Amino acid sequence: MASAKEAANELLKRCGISPPVNLHKLAEYLKVRIHYKILPANLDGWTVELNTALVKEPRYLMLINSRRLKVRRRFTIAHEIGHIVLGHFEIKSKALCKHRKITEEDNYKYEMEADSFASELLIPTPHLLKLAKEGKNKNINKLCSFYGVSKQAMEIKLEKTERLVKKERAKNYRVSASKTL
Repeated sequence: MASAKEAANELLKRCGISPPVNLHKLAEYLKVRIHYKILPANLDGWTVELNTALVKEPRYLMLINSRRLKVRRRFTIAHEIGHIVLGHFEIKSKALCKHRKITEEDNYKYEMEADSFASELLIPTPHLLKLAKEGKNKNINKLCSFYGVSKQAMEIKLEKTERLVKKERAKNYRVSASKTL
């Protein structure tokens, strides 16, 4: 399976969606019905896969905590879409059929993958790099507003993107240095 970042960019490409990402359009494409409800304080949201033998559409029902800030709700929806696209429901279903329990380690891995997917879905790296080349990535508050994300999510994404750019520059430098030798 493709990485979470690749899967997020592929979904955006397949749906013809560019930032700021319309999550409800993506949900409709994936046959997901989103409901905003007051949920327990420790729960941002969750998704259930519906029995397709009984119901053709929607395939999934997503419950999102209506008490959360809009940026948190957006990240939660993107995170839950990540579980769907990355096949986490199928993995867990197969484990249940084999009477195998999902370990905490596996569950943690799925949650981290869904977070990575959500970050990339909401703030696609290629788009962020394009803004950087145009000199439009200087004001973090404007970026947060444009992408519809929290300052924390944007800071994490900018830090990871900066590391990626440095790594790419170092690789290109090594390649060009070896060509001159």
